[in-house]
Amino acid sequence: MRLAELERLDGLALHVRRGMGERPGERRFPGRPQASGIEVESHVAYAPGDDLRHLDWNALGRLDTLLVRRFTAEREVVVHLLLDASASMGVPPRDRKLAVACDLALALGYLALVANDALRLTVLGADGPATSPVLRQRRSVARLATRRGRSAEARAAYDEAIAQVPAGDAADIQAAVDAAKAAFPAWSAMHVDERVKHCKQFAQAVRAKAREFGMLDAIDGGNPFTAMIDDAKKGAALHEYFCGLGMEIKGETIPVPGGGLDYTRREPFGVVARIIPFNHPISFAARSQTPRPSPWIAEGVSLRSSSS
Repeated sequence: MRLAELERLDGLALHVRRGMGERPGERRFPGRPQASGIEVESHVAYAPGDDLRHLDWNALGRLDTLLVRRFTAEREVVVHLLLDASASMGVPPRDRKLAVACDLALALGYLALVANDALRLTVLGADGPATSPVLRQRRSVARLATRRGRSAEARAAYDEAIAQVPAGDAADIQAAVDAAKAAFPAWSAMHVDERVKHCKQFAQAVRAKAREFGMLDAIDGGNPFTAMIDDAKKGAALHEYFCGLGMEIKGETIPVPGGGLDYTRREPFGVVARIIPFNHPISFAARSQTPRPSPWIAEGVSLRSSSS
């Protein structure tokens, strides 16, 4: 299930009967009055020590009785999804039980996150249960979309955690390759001028974000901040340089016995995978989209990149 398809679920909501968490939230739980809140649910007789701010002075004027307002509980709900990823989910293969279960977990998790509930996903696999960190807010949907409930910790050069990122595996790599294969026919059939236009837009985007990329590289690899800004700009510049060579990739004309001529024609090969070195990831990633000595992307090759 694609993330764009999840937006069709925006009109739905999870019906929660119990599961009230400790943190304040947007879910209301009638019948469990609390000392503070927005919606008044009931009144109780005043007892010494009660918060005077919650006294109902109107009730005192009419009934001559001290009553304290109690409010409907508004708490966060923690939704815990359990995903069976055992070997039995792959039998028989035609049923695609695991894929369907992953899509269902993604849909339910989406409904929880867009409602500002907290979410935890536990995957029950052959290696034992693997539980994700608690996810909150709509921006966590992309992390949930890894469908495996696992995460990896990105650590800075000084060995402090700087981010939690989805932990990829062979299935994620295969998905990226499949996407590149799907894009290859249309990309390779596009005229080189059109491909170059898209490549230049990519270079402009890298240059516009050079300061942010430089900061990430400095924190991640320990290189100087200003040098990493230049790294990003150099990668964008080299990308544009190879864009200019798009029309210069030509075949050869070869004389053959008998006075004839043979000729060669360079054509896009297919999907190419690149692993980016760790020490200058933004620079190498930007320039590797049109790697030396041939501007492959401009010539129609479909590329997937991965940082080491």
